Amino acid sequence: MANKYLKRKFSGREIILLLVLTVVLFVGLYFALVFYPLQTSNTELDSQIAKVDSDLVVAETLKSTYDKQKAAIEDFKESNTAKMPKYNNNAQEDILYTYFDTVFANMEMEYRPTSSVSEPQNGVRTRILTFDFTVSNAGTESTVYANTVNLLDQLMTIHEFRCAMTSLALSSGTNGADVYTADSIHVQCTINFYELDA
Repeated sequence: MANKYLKRKFSGREIILLLVLTVVLFVGLYFALVFYPLQTSNTELDSQIAKVDSDLVVAETLKSTYDKQKAAIEDFKESNTAKMPKYNNNAQEDILYTYFDTVFANMEMEYRPTSSVSEPQNGVRTRILTFDFTVSNAGTESTVYANTVNLLDQLMTIHEFRCAMTSLALSSGTNGADVYTADSIHVQCTINFYELDA
């Protein structure tokens, strides 16, 4: 019986159907075993590449930030940065006033500072000095404004102390003139000097 069916000739229609089924089977196997696994693998690779690209951007940003911070640290090490001295009221005040006396003497000027010291906060005391003085040409060739800027810079560069100017007011001593062209400039400023609480 089986031999009978095996020996039977297939009709043209049956052969076409068998060919179509064979093609469909091969196409199905191709999609199941090749196409979809490759597509899944490509999607995973694309996702990994995108993640690597994102990580690379983050790494480059961190590297740039690190380089900038490293350069800033090196500049900080090389600069003549003020150290914060330990608090000693009379000794520190003597150092400051001796320095200021020299600065103002060089400018042939008098000054009237007032001083106070804050209570310690986070282990640091603030010595608050308020200055009130007038800058004039005093026989120099520089403008009064240039002399004023130079003087203020000197007040801020005493290297035994860290300091910050917290207020500054300039007013012309010449009627109708601004501070850039005035013959004299009245200066009021406050500078905080910081000291470690011993």
